[in-house]
Amino acid sequence: MINRQVEDSAYPANAVRLPQELWIQPVNNTSDVLRDDPDEHIPHTTFLFRGDAQLEDVIDLGLQAYREGESEHQFSVVSAGSSVGAEAYGVLAYLSAVAPDLGRVSLVGVDILPRLSDAAQAAQYRTTRPFFSDVERDPADTLPRFGFALEPYRDPIITSGLYSVDASKIRDAHDVEFRVGDLRNPNLEIPEANLILANNLLFHLSPDAAETVVRNLLVS
Repeated sequence: MINRQVEDSAYPANAVRLPQELWIQPVNNTSDVLRDDPDEHIPHTTFLFRGDAQLEDVIDLGLQAYREGESEHQFSVVSAGSSVGAEAYGVLAYLSAVAPDLGRVSLVGVDILPRLSDAAQAAQYRTTRPFFSDVERDPADTLPRFGFALEPYRDPIITSGLYSVDASKIRDAHDVEFRVGDLRNPNLEIPEANLILANNLLFHLSPDAAETVVRNLLVS
């Protein structure tokens, strides 16, 4: 692990730890298509800080390589299969906390569905289930420390315990772009990056398609 700079009472001093995984959904209720039935739609929900401990390790390795290379270029990230942007904003929030000296980070997200890229650029979400104080840390106690703005969210059925989650401050603090593209296309323009993330992407694809995506990402 690299040296961490934000104190968290649950961990040793000067440790930065990501908040626990949190189910969120775009506030415009963007829908996704089930793979088995293209006519059936479900509300698109995803995790903010999915695989938090592993995500920390991957980002730390990318940062370590960047610093050892003594690069003068802007630190850059590609989020492959960026969906509604949860991974992208979680990564940027963590980078801002653990390495504020990086300044503005360049992040490009790529997804094949335009409606998901639009939702990612909007950076407006809501939690999908109530917070339970007896078993969970309240997101309002952790997420604002990482740049997210939270307000109570009023649902007609669930009247308490939900939050709206605004990631626009994080988006505006960095150079963020969400593109529409098919990562299987060898002619797709993918920028060079210090960190490439493809969390929860490849298992959706056939082995041949997954191999193609990885090859395209590695030669970018």
